[in-house]
Amino acid sequence: MEEHGEDAEKIGRFLGLFNYKINESSEASIEGGISDGEGEIFIIFPGELSNFQMNHVEANYSYSDFKAQAFWRGGKIDVPVSAFFRSTDPRINALLSNLPRKVNGKYNTYDIELQHSINLAEIHTILGGLNYRLFTMKSNITEEKELNTYAGFLQYEGRPISGLIFNLGIRVDYQDYIGTNVSPRGSLIFTPLKGHTIFLSYGRAFRNPTYIDLFADVSINDFQLVDGREDLETDKMESYELGYRVALFEKLRADLEIFYNRLHDLIHTFGDFDKFPEEPIRAKNYLGLTEAIGGEAGVEYQITSWLTGFINYSYEEVYEDLKNKLRSRILSNPKNRVNIGLRADLKTGLSGNILFHYVDPSNKEHPTPEIPMEYPLDRMGNYFLLNARVSYEFLDHFEVAVAGQNLLNDEHKEVSGAPEAEEIPLMMYGSLSARF
Repeated sequence: MEEHGEDAEKIGRFLGLFNYKINESSEASIEGGISDGEGEIFIIFPGELSNFQMNHVEANYSYSDFKAQAFWRGGKIDVPVSAFFRSTDPRINALLSNLPRKVNGKYNTYDIELQHSINLAEIHTILGGLNYRLFTMKSNITEEKELNTYAGFLQYEGRPISGLIFNLGIRVDYQDYIGTNVSPRGSLIFTPLKGHTIFLSYGRAFRNPTYIDLFADVSINDFQLVDGREDLETDKMESYELGYRVALFEKLRADLEIFYNRLHDLIHTFGDFDKFPEEPIRAKNYLGLTEAIGGEAGVEYQITSWLTGFINYSYEEVYEDLKNKLRSRILSNPKNRVNIGLRADLKTGLSGNILFHYVDPSNKEHPTPEIPMEYPLDRMGNYFLLNARVSYEFLDHFEVAVAGQNLLNDEHKEVSGAPEAEEIPLMMYGSLSARF
């Protein structure tokens, strides 16, 4: 149970897991859980406390190089919408005053995945798999539809000489309303000397439109305010990564990584107002390019047999180059982040950690196409966060722990520059866990 903030979030959770080892080469497991309570659902209704229930059941089976997984996730939401839409256009505000006071809905996800690997002559590995997913939703702001997704993947790993590994893979996805998407990827890992590794990778990925993007259906007095759009393109991303890792004296490990990502055809939910009110508000793909450039460096050192320290630094800049606009840096992303920590394990059952985080200032405002919707803008300064946890294991199956969050009581919002940003409070909590 957790409570925090002026409007307390109250969430109850129950989780259970059963694992059975059938023999030396096969095992099976089943787990399930229930979450029920009141809290913010950030992505859908920021700033509103929502009643929700989330349940899941997952089953796994493995035999030698074959694996199978099936799961179900379902739930329901009941959300007041008093602060969802606020528009700068009086025509829209007049219509919004007639919206239902609550959004309610039920959703279910059914998923099954199979995969099998084959090793050939100890220098070739082939991995393949199939996946099927069904998503259903019923609510008072969407049409009632089914989304079927079928996927298959194939991956090859080769080790032609000592110290060299390369991977090539491809995944093909087909969805009812979007069609087929192909995602290739590849990587190279080279170890020229013991303890020194160089790696590089390339990948292409996509994100399907959400159920809301496709099937939104909000009408007021026979006037269609919001409508789904089934002709959307997928979000697309290409990623490039280069890194170096070194491990020395069995105590010191250091990592250096740089990356470059290109994103285009990004989907903005409720972003198409071009023909309103003659036509409903819909989702749209924005023309143009978003680029992310950055890197990360880290060092970890084993100070004693029971104490390890680490420091990590990351840097990122995001640029947006939309149609008919100059290339501009998006200020909502902090450029610099630093993490410093200590981990202790006394081998007597007692362990703990202390973590310090620093995050640069950020700002919600950045160049985007004009949308006549009014959201609060969060201007965030830099902030410091100190967290700690101490735990003790006993009787081989039990653990008791005490943890603290934001121990410096530096009041700040942790989600950078978003309307759903939430203040992180000073909080202490305890737990008792049992594993059998």
